[in-house]
Amino acid sequence: MFNSHYHFLLIIFLIPVSLMAYEPIRVGVSIPPQQYLVERIGTEYVEVQVMMKPGDSPEIFDPSLRLLSKLNKTQLYFRIGVAFENKWIRSIEENNKQLKVIDCCENIIETNSLSLDNHVWTSARNLQRLATLVKDELIRIDPDHSLHYEQNYAILIIDLKQLDNEITVLLNDRRTDYFIISHAAFGHFAKDYGLVQMALENEGKQLGAQSLVNIIRHARQEKISTLFVQKQHPSTTALAFASEIGAEIIEVDPLHRDYLSNLRNITKLIAGAIR
Repeated sequence: MFNSHYHFLLIIFLIPVSLMAYEPIRVGVSIPPQQYLVERIGTEYVEVQVMMKPGDSPEIFDPSLRLLSKLNKTQLYFRIGVAFENKWIRSIEENNKQLKVIDCCENIIETNSLSLDNHVWTSARNLQRLATLVKDELIRIDPDHSLHYEQNYAILIIDLKQLDNEITVLLNDRRTDYFIISHAAFGHFAKDYGLVQMALENEGKQLGAQSLVNIIRHARQEKISTLFVQKQHPSTTALAFASEIGAEIIEVDPLHRDYLSNLRNITKLIAGAIR
């Protein structure tokens, strides 16, 4: 009996620390693309709580008290600049003193001079900067697994650079720089590749009649026959606009969690529309 007990204790003490139970870092994010980013870098060492679910719109989303309560033990929260964050982020910080809130997009927006488009994640180049921020914060909290985070980050950066190159090639052969979308979600994407996004609304506000007339005139001049509609923003204005210029309506989802495949597919759709 004594020997068995001794051997059991010996086995426990010989188990490497890395194989023993580990409490993951609790991370809060606002949108599914951020969840993808944090989980790619942190893998099993993070537990991610994403606020929005597929189909939710950042402009009108209002998290429930039950959903907010899940952030009570969160250690990190990565802000991405969506509207609903401003309504409750201070109260969460007051109720959770251990929470560190990191603003992911402020510097990117200032650098790119796109103050009216906070959809920074639609740029694969911007996401590389966000990945660096996430990696650094995870290492700060959990230096024991810094090599793990560094390795995952390096692989992710390779994937994002490859995607950036693919996008450049896909958009290289085009007859126009302009594309039309129901909601201003791809300003950062457009800036990266020399495109011009013409949006029928921005931050939930529809353009005035004269602005819409100007876009219709420009669409006819550029022979644009496609209108992209963001999945989260169904709009009667978009339907009427498409009818006016005889445009095909194509739905896109910039909030899809499968970031690489989704942005690659959206690029193919935009490339097809501007050839």
